[in-house]
Amino acid sequence: MRHPLSLLTREVAPIALDHMHTALVLQDLHAPFTDASDGVLAREARRRGVEREFDEYWSAVPDVLANTTRLLEAARDLGLRVHHVRMAHASGGEPSAFQRSMGWAWDIGSDDAHVGERLMPRDGEGQHTKPGWGAWASPELRSALQREGIHSVVLCGLPFDFGIRHSCFEFADAGLRTLVANDATAALTAAAEAPTRGNLAHGATKLRSTAEVLDLLERVPREGTVWV
Repeated sequence: MRHPLSLLTREVAPIALDHMHTALVLQDLHAPFTDASDGVLAREARRRGVEREFDEYWSAVPDVLANTTRLLEAARDLGLRVHHVRMAHASGGEPSAFQRSMGWAWDIGSDDAHVGERLMPRDGEGQHTKPGWGAWASPELRSALQREGIHSVVLCGLPFDFGIRHSCFEFADAGLRTLVANDATAALTAAAEAPTRGNLAHGATKLRSTAEVLDLLERVPREGTVWV
């Protein structure tokens, strides 16, 4: 779907990927958005009798997790900064106003905010909570990216049409360039996928497949800086 705004804006400037100024950000890959059997959202959908409305989303999640795992392994092998950010509140802390309004008051240390073993953060990787959809709203993530001198973000996670889109806009507003691995994310409905993609492909955001991103990262050790 061609979005009219992109007809009036300049072509997205090249995004530089290198060792020093690029980070991989994994967003909202915890149980509410990844566990189709016992996650909070799945349980609530069953309780309300609206499970079928989420069929498209849950069918896409396994591929998202597989592709994200590939990206995470590549980033670790390359020595890139890795940051994991989840919509949750700190243990012993209070949920944000947005979390309270949504009924999503998930403690970062609880089963509700659990991350699967394949995507579990390792020592030395950033682990951050965020009060709402956008990753930049996390003070810890924001400080870390600024301290590390990050200019470019490779972004994956869930859901595409809410949290990922919101983060792309926030990163752009903050002067960061974002490369979205578009098959390492998924919208809540298939109908939302194309318009979300069209909305994002402007300004400071580009979308590439996981295979393309992996090829780009593989070139970094040889070339130093790879332009997308």
